[in-house]
Amino acid sequence: MPKQRGITLKKISKDGVNLIKDFEGCYLKAYKDPVGVWTIGYGITNADKSITGVTIKSGLTISQTKADTWLETALNKKYLPLVLKYDSKYNWTQSELDALVSFAYNIGSIDQLTANGTRTKKCISEKILSYNKAGGRVLNGLTRRRKAEKDLFDKSTRLKSNEVVKRGQTNANTFVYEWLKNPPQIIVDGIIGKQTHGQCVRCVQIALNKDFNAGIAVDGVAGPKTKAALKPIKKGDERYLCLAVKILYQCNGKDANLKYSKTFGGGLEKVAGKTKITPSDILALI
Repeated sequence: MPKQRGITLKKISKDGVNLIKDFEGCYLKAYKDPVGVWTIGYGITNADKSITGVTIKSGLTISQTKADTWLETALNKKYLPLVLKYDSKYNWTQSELDALVSFAYNIGSIDQLTANGTRTKKCISEKILSYNKAGGRVLNGLTRRRKAEKDLFDKSTRLKSNEVVKRGQTNANTFVYEWLKNPPQIIVDGIIGKQTHGQCVRCVQIALNKDFNAGIAVDGVAGPKTKAALKPIKKGDERYLCLAVKILYQCNGKDANLKYSKTFGGGLEKVAGKTKITPSDILALI
């Protein structure tokens, strides 16, 4: 941490930045988020115009370098101070600070979460999970993000040392690398975020194309065509979909010892608790 006049200044760590990147994803072309807000890069919106100096609207594109720069600037200049203003009361640990900067980046501040600094840390931790709605609707992505932030706030070692998820991420990267030209690779960090979710969906899409000639786009989005193409798998099957489902279980934190193979075996029956896995079961994992 940097020092100024003998005082150690707290800042967001690499773990915190990676958590934000994983859940935000990076989009170099402007798009509307689920509630209609124009967004670009790592979740940058027009609320950050003092950082970007531009209006985010249809047709705007940026470089990867610009996306990284805008995120770093936004975190340090706008969102970190929103957390540090309560540091004199709470003396945030590094994991608490990382979690709250991620929360503030997504929500806008931690004022309501902390009740303007009047809640205990225990109460703050409990309240984090309730911020999982957008436009009045519960969103699965926000639910996953709040769970990850709470785990980090509570000093859970699960995010940093979850070898099950890390192995799943590694296997997902391997599977996608084997079948795609210029394949996207995700950070192997044990965080179950948007990028991990997208890579898991790509594994399923590749498997459906290989096993059943589904002809669906490998885009990491579990859309109607992907859902319609899902097939059941059962004990004794030897399909790429069996391997993809093993990766899904690992990326959901279940059983690091599943074998990297196409067979419905290698521990899959044990972790699934059944001899047949249905499309609904697969959807529940993605």
